[in-house]
Amino acid sequence: MEQPESNPTFCTNNCGFYGSSQFEGMCSKCYRDHVSRSYNAGRTNSFNSYYSSSNTSVTSQNHHQDEAIEDNATSSIEND
Repeated sequence: MEQPESNPTFCTNNCGFYGSSQFEGMCSKCYRDHVSRSYNAGRTNSFNSYYSSSNTSVTSQNHHQDEAIEDNATSSIEND
């Protein structure tokens, strides 16, 4: 069985509970919130970077397709 820490310290988030070296000096609740925020921030950054980069390429592709359609329409009108 684990021995309690000899010098208890408060949570580094100043929530009033005792922190633990096992949780980077935070209490279990603050540490769980910290990990959750870090996980969600990573997901949000990945989500934003994925859609911002793919949106740019889709917009570029659509622009080129529109130009090709205009060129085809112009050439068919000129041939008539």
